[in-house]
This record gives sequence, C-alpha cells and structure tokens, in this order.
Amino acid sequence: MSDLVDLQKLREMRDNGRISVEEFDKDAEILYQKSMREAGDRKVSKNGAVYILLAGFLGVTGIHNFYAGYWGRGLIQLGLSLLSWLFLFLPLIFVVFWVLGEIFFQNKDAAGNRFGGNRSLIAGLRIGTVLWIAYTAYVTWQNNEFIWQDTVVVTGEDMA
Repeated sequence: MSDLVDLQKLREMRDNGRISVEEFDKDAEILYQKSMREAGDRKVSKNGAVYILLAGFLGVTGIHNFYAGYWGRGLIQLGLSLLSWLFLFLPLIFVVFWVLGEIFFQNKDAAGNRFGGNRSLIAGLRIGTVLWIAYTAYVTWQNNEFIWQDTVVVTGEDMA
C-alpha cells in the first residue's frame, strides 16, 4: 500500500482511540522516513534538450557540463576559454570542437543517468547543429572567396 493510505489508516486508528498520539507520531515519522528514502532512490535525469541548447549557445563557458554535473569538465572549459586570449585563441578553438563532440556523443549525466526528454527533439537538435555548422562554414567560405577576389596587391612601382 502507499504511504498516504497507511497514514490515513493511522489517523483513523488514532481518532478511534486504538493507538495513542505518541504511537501515531512515531509511526507517522517512520512512514515519512520510508517515503523520503524511496524518493531519494529515484533517478532524476537531466533533460537532454536543455543540455544540447546550453552547449550550443553557451558551450565554451562549460555551462552545459555544470548542468549535467560534470564540474571538472565545466571548470576546464571555462578556464581554457577565459585564458585563450593569452594563447592566440587556440584553446578556444579546441573547446569549440570539444563541445561539438559532447553535443553529438554525450547521453548521460555525471550520475550515469541517461538524459531524459523527447528523443525526437534531441535528435532534431543534433541534426540542426550539423546543418548550422555546414551553413556557417559555407557562408564563411563564400565571404572569404569574395574578400580574396577584391584584394589588390600594391607594390612599390604603383606608389610612384
């Protein structure tokens, strides 16, 4: 039986005088402790869609890893991102690729629980990430091509 039904029966027994108030309090406390233990045993999973969105928009700060309970990873990503200006932003590029790998391959939180949420939405976000990366790369390549076509090399002879 559920603990709520047991508590109602205890109240009836107390109201009918079959148990004392002290016995009721003792048994109610036991039921409360039992329900709290059972609630603690339940696995609460993080939402995979939230994880992917955090990684997509704030990934270089490691926020998605803090959300999933990976504090060490989050601190390393945050530290590398904050100090990347000292090393010509190379650590930032490394963190970006690291985050992309996590978007595609991370399916569990730090406690080992599989991410919850709508599986179709999570798959759609992952596919959307691929499309966004492809589009960004294409636009960047197109813009660089136009920049190189418009570049004029000025030599010393042109100056005279």
